[in-house]
Amino acid sequence: MTSHKILLVDDDHDLLEMLLSVFRRAGYTNLLTALSGPEALRVWRENQPDLIVLDVMMPGMDGFSVLKEIRR
Repeated sequence: MTSHKILLVDDDHDLLEMLLSVFRRAGYTNLLTALSGPEALRVWRENQPDLIVLDVMMPGMDGFSVLKEIRR
């Protein structure tokens, strides 16, 4: 098992659950999730994950906007 903190972001709840399952089977246990761009930014600020798997096509704030905000 690995302690790397990973944030998974997708507005599709079923796809997010599938990603969680894939990462858990790969041995990752410290997984965070977000269903929207603003939620992803909040989780990122609060937890500083090592890796973010980010959906780029989300309503409202898309993944490119999230990435731009994180890079700032």
